[in-house]
Amino acid sequence: MKLNSYAALEIGTHYTKLVVAEFNKGNVYVVAYQSIETKGYQDGNIIQPDEFLLCLSELFHKVENKFKIKVYELILIFPSIQHKVHMAGANMAIQTPMHLIGMNEIQKIRLDCRNVQLADGETAVDECPIKYVLDSGKTLYTIPLNLQSNTLQLTSYIHSLPTTLVAPLLNIFQRLHIDLLDAYLLPLTCFSMVAAKQEEPLLLIHYDYDALTFAYFESQHLLKSSRLDFGEKKILMALQNQFSIDQKEALMLLDSYFVTDMNQATTTYIQPQKMMSELTISQCVHEQFLKIIPAIQEKIQQYGQDFGTHFEIKISGKWLNYRHFVSYFNQLCHLHAKGIYLNVLGMNSNEFLPCYGAIIRFITLNKDYILHREEDDNQKPNFINQTNEFANQSASKKFVDIFDDEEE
Repeated sequence: MKLNSYAALEIGTHYTKLVVAEFNKGNVYVVAYQSIETKGYQDGNIIQPDEFLLCLSELFHKVENKFKIKVYELILIFPSIQHKVHMAGANMAIQTPMHLIGMNEIQKIRLDCRNVQLADGETAVDECPIKYVLDSGKTLYTIPLNLQSNTLQLTSYIHSLPTTLVAPLLNIFQRLHIDLLDAYLLPLTCFSMVAAKQEEPLLLIHYDYDALTFAYFESQHLLKSSRLDFGEKKILMALQNQFSIDQKEALMLLDSYFVTDMNQATTTYIQPQKMMSELTISQCVHEQFLKIIPAIQEKIQQYGQDFGTHFEIKISGKWLNYRHFVSYFNQLCHLHAKGIYLNVLGMNSNEFLPCYGAIIRFITLNKDYILHREEDDNQKPNFINQTNEFANQSASKKFVDIFDDEEE
């Protein structure tokens, strides 16, 4: 890959998707995107490690052959399975000349905060600063770069996932000899597409093959996420059962013939012997959405009770490929949700939005590194090293605290 190119990977039960984009003069340009049918992996679990490894290798080879791009580092997207949010704090003495706070100090205290001692079976996958406090007592909500202080305190949100989900994936990429620049939770990658303009609290609902992911954001922070066992797999299964077809044919029917407005669906049979028409296909899909609507409404109500505030609702994912889907969704759920679309030149499917969003998030969070990056740069982020570093550190770091009582 070129020096200013970044790749992001999302692994799903049905398909694994990869996007490569270049960052040039403040703009992000997609130069490659590819998907492959996933093997050896199911909804966060690696079922057959060797088969899964071969599947990823095939994807990278396809990208290299088709686009002449060799992927040797990437950003990984984690599904929000058993996601937990903690609040943690760290402090450090500033020992630089004139006690000026530099990027090294900021990176170190953030790593210290991320490496908080979590419960057994949990691994920190993301750290999001809330506030910095100087020795004068001044509180800052942006990085205190080049400010003078004898000490620095940081409070952050720490996002964790089960170690049983994280560790096997990291092992696979080590076997592939591919560096992980970073790894983000799925909701954070989607949110990055609207973060710059999102001021009020937001409930994001993302649809993919495995599940519906709900994520609540307030003041740009992810405070909670959960999943509902409904995704494209449920719809495909219903189509398979009704028309006695395989999954690939069901996917073709869903992508080609589902119409959100039943009045606009044609009755001409595609396959008369199976009574398969645009109308019967759309009715089958519609019935599946009707079944899940009460659970979606209950989830939304629960988030309202948990946070006691009014929030905006936005939806993302492949269901936005279907024409007029936002209006259809709002009519079914009695909502006023908005869609987060992947409006990127050359890309024709909203299912790639998490990958593109992961690249946007990485660029946004690492502007200083990107601006000063060199071919032999040893300062590039490395998720695996950061994750493994904590395992090798002593648990006696008294200056790192976790505030479970304040967890939301």
